[in-house]
Amino acid sequence: RRHAEAAPLRAVVHTYAHAAATSHLVDTSRALIAQAAQAQARLPLVALRTATRNLGASMAMLGEATSPGDPAARELHEVGFGAERDSRALASKLMAGGKGSPDAVEDAILSANEVALKARIFALGAELEALENAAREARAGLSAELAATFSSDFRNLAPLCAWIRHQLDWVRGRMDSVADGGVVARDDAPREESTAAARKQRRDRLTRAQTRFAAIAEKEDVESVLRKGAEVVQWQAFRTTCVKVAALLGVSIAGGVLGSLAGRL
Repeated sequence: RRHAEAAPLRAVVHTYAHAAATSHLVDTSRALIAQAAQAQARLPLVALRTATRNLGASMAMLGEATSPGDPAARELHEVGFGAERDSRALASKLMAGGKGSPDAVEDAILSANEVALKARIFALGAELEALENAAREARAGLSAELAATFSSDFRNLAPLCAWIRHQLDWVRGRMDSVADGGVVARDDAPREESTAAARKQRRDRLTRAQTRFAAIAEKEDVESVLRKGAEVVQWQAFRTTCVKVAALLGVSIAGGVLGSLAGRL
């Protein structure tokens, strides 16, 4: 699947390609090249604003999934607030025509995306617990409703949740690791080289973690169980939590839910 965040870059590449294809039309080609160059110059700001929006959405989901008295969640909220504040300030500066170094922009994007992923992991852990609690309250009736949705990999909801938690543990460990096989700067390396090496290591670590997290939603049972659970109207708590878990994982189930509700009216 194409990632929506890559759309601006794809648009730039498409415009450059169009310019090349119309090179025999000099004025048209030059205009397209200028248009692509302007869009390319805006890519860092677009990426920063996208990361900031993603962080805001992730923090909102963390707030819904946890209680105000949870100290770990509160600490993560404070970190997220700081990262969101800093990235918004930098974006406003760039939009106003101010200067921002490429490294400063990348650091802000990395910080926003790192905290956003940590918030989703934390919130997902809380929602999985709520999902299992809701399933226990519904008992046999819900088990029968969901039975047909499981493949040979999982017999019921408990091992599926355990599998998701295992994936989250891997992602969390990858986020918290220091080296992770990345580029390690020499002790005698210049400051700029050490900073660049650390930034690359950080970027690679985040990319691996994001890829593994996104892969959770690709598991066949994950989408089918969440979709089926969101359609089981008679168990409100379970249905609502399925929708929340799906949102955290990026699984789109809205169409199926609306269709199910319409069919019952």
